Amino acid sequence: MILSFGWTWPAFVARAKTCTRRFWTPRYAERWVVPRVFEAYDRSPRFGGVRIGMGRLSAGAIAVKFRKENKMPGLGEVDMKLVGDLVRQKRKRENMSLREAAVQVRISAPTLQRVETGQLPTVSVLVRVADWLGVKVDDLRQRPSESPRGTVAQIEIFLRADPNLDRKAAAAIANIVREVYDGLVKGKKGK
Repeated sequence: MILSFGWTWPAFVARAKTCTRRFWTPRYAERWVVPRVFEAYDRSPRFGGVRIGMGRLSAGAIAVKFRKENKMPGLGEVDMKLVGDLVRQKRKRENMSLREAAVQVRISAPTLQRVETGQLPTVSVLVRVADWLGVKVDDLRQRPSESPRGTVAQIEIFLRADPNLDRKAAAAIANIVREVYDGLVKGKKGK
């Protein structure tokens, strides 16, 4: 049997990784029993992964269920409309096909297409997409106090994702937008 570790493979090789999270069907998870030996790959062999070692399962799988919403364990609610919009805009801006973008993100094209259409991916895919977009995963969350996200906050995220701007320039423009926006909102309330 094979397990691919993606971006955590260095920790596996260094023997620092002692557990892994997978999104398996219960039927598939039943096949992973102690002390199963498995081959470890840096990513899926279907996508050119390289074998990095062998491992032995020392504990059984623990099943965790969560609702089919845009919620991820430890991340809360993810604004998948925003994620999809950012992915689509970056692809169009850089004139990339879905396949070309997926290669850069290091995921399959169908997975990227699902993200672009607003479907919730795995945590590892979301981390890769956020990294490719140049934003923090935390920026992609919907906070309970802001539903929907504020106009200025969305503009700030788009500015940070713009490859033509460094972090300081994006922050400076966001501050200007915030000041102008706040001034106009206060002026409107005063009338």
